[in-house]
Amino acid sequence: KRENNSSVVMYRDGIELARGTVPQGNNAADLRIALGYRPVDDMMALNGGVDDFRLYDRALSNFEVASLHSIETPYQFARNDGLIAHYAFNNGTAEDSGVQLNHGAFGLGSRTPALTTDRLGNANEAILLDGIDDIAEVTAATAGNFTALNFDNRTSFTMSLWAKPRD
Repeated sequence: KRENNSSVVMYRDGIELARGTVPQGNNAADLRIALGYRPVDDMMALNGGVDDFRLYDRALSNFEVASLHSIETPYQFARNDGLIAHYAFNNGTAEDSGVQLNHGAFGLGSRTPALTTDRLGNANEAILLDGIDDIAEVTAATAGNFTALNFDNRTSFTMSLWAKPRD
């Protein structure tokens, strides 16, 4: 999560791992948000499974981050408060299940991620990025409200996802 324009906090399994300073903005001058690669240099950085990718227009509290991690207990906060995009990948697409309809798309042909078992053991309800050329991205052309995804002037936001890297 980014708490303000210069501070970012990283969590793993609901526990804070690191805190640091980052430059302001998301540098999305090319009007796309990517999962699986960096649009700036087309580098494929993510090799593994991804499920339940969420974007919030606010910094979630430590309790809320921990609640997102705790699948076994009911969520104890308003999960949709500030939610601007939610990609569950449950239907084999990059559709946004939130109210803003900021749909994404998978790459074409060999760039399409495979479906894989999600974190709860449900077959074909998460995506598997190969670390070579598989992509999922949201662009101004696919999103219903892409301006909601522009973090350039936003002081805080949260990105949440389940990832299982491959060796």
